Amino acid sequence: MEMIWLLIPPAILAMTLTCLLPGRYVRSQPTDANSAQVVVSFGQLAQVVDITVDQNGAPTEGVIQRWSNENAEKSYRAQPFGGHLSAFKTFGGYRLPTRVEGGNQFGTPDYFPFFKAEVSSIQFPESGAP
Repeated sequence: MEMIWLLIPPAILAMTLTCLLPGRYVRSQPTDANSAQVVVSFGQLAQVVDITVDQNGAPTEGVIQRWSNENAEKSYRAQPFGGHLSAFKTFGGYRLPTRVEGGNQFGTPDYFPFFKAEVSSIQFPESGAP
């Protein structure tokens, strides 16, 4: 069995629901019955996140605009980056996705999911652990 530790970059972290709860730096607006546009901002910086949820409120997709040259022209520009979350299971009282897929050009014919993960277990640090 292989154990993988993931350091989550800010763009991916923005796709987790807890950081998208309303607050000082977060505002959201529904776009339809199953999706919302969330803006996370701090000072002059802002990141828009489009979130889609299922009938139970679980997130199923997340999309941001990412500055990248991962396109046919190899030209730097803002383009969709996102992915799918599925197969939710409960770990330590938290309901979390156990299948995650993400990549560049999300929602377009050029979508390339370069990150795919299936989670089989999750362990939380003991209280007071570093």
